[in-house]
Amino acid sequence: METEITAQILCSREAATGILEKKGFYFKEKFLLIDHYFTHLKLEPDIEYKHLMENSFILRDAEFNRRYGGVSSSTLIYKDKLFDERGAIVGEAKKKCDVTCSHAAEEIFLMAGLTEWCLKSVNGYVFKKGEHEILLQEVDDLGLFLEIEEFESQHNEPEEKKIEELIKFAKALGLPLGDCFNVRISYLLFKKEMEIAQKAAEEAVKVDLKLVAEED
Repeated sequence: METEITAQILCSREAATGILEKKGFYFKEKFLLIDHYFTHLKLEPDIEYKHLMENSFILRDAEFNRRYGGVSSSTLIYKDKLFDERGAIVGEAKKKCDVTCSHAAEEIFLMAGLTEWCLKSVNGYVFKKGEHEILLQEVDDLGLFLEIEEFESQHNEPEEKKIEELIKFAKALGLPLGDCFNVRISYLLFKKEMEIAQKAAEEAVKVDLKLVAEED
């Protein structure tokens, strides 16, 4: 079970990169992730994140720009998340297996009646300083985020202590961050899509009512 924190960065990636470089971090690697989230649940606007994730899995396409050439992969992932009494994520274990053709897998899931509730596209930028490795995520349609996974020196610590130390470390970076260090990016994208769909449905009803009134 590993621990990580995620927070929104309130500036551009270029500005964030400059801040990190002044702190002694160097750019290590860039990658692209495209995550498709699937579930068998009926989707409702107020569905709880915990319930949704417990009944979902991810189909991930990844492309890494390694120093000696690009590397790509497709993976099926289930995230077993540990929540505290407040509903915050304090740990996560991942179950993975390779997929030879993600497009075929996606078609199979949809034909089997599963629903894709989130499509997350991320340009990731890894920065490193000593043992400390952090990630800037540019998420399509959402913004820029900081993700920090637990450091090797923290592996035997309690989850609550890891989070406290990671938050303290994040704040010391000098980046302009939001107040939440437990941001759920996939859930934010889901909520955004549900709001768009709801507004579209409301507009369609208004049009139908207007047509009925004109006919009368």
